[in-house]
Amino acid sequence: MSRLNSLFIYRCGRLDDLPSELWCLSELKKVQVTEPSEQLAHILQNLELNNGIQLDMEDDLDRIYSYKNVF
Repeated sequence: MSRLNSLFIYRCGRLDDLPSELWCLSELKKVQVTEPSEQLAHILQNLELNNGIQLDMEDDLDRIYSYKNVF
């Protein structure tokens, strides 16, 4: 999985967390999550990103939140 550069998660209401190793993948540049569970949304909103990964999260009201930190 070291070549994974984009991950799209769509309407996985039972998914409450993502593995911490995901954020360490050197090629990963974008993660997009649509309609996450409340728990996953909370985790993603408080996540400290590094490696220039862009995180886009869209809720069930079609609001898009983007998070990107470059270190």
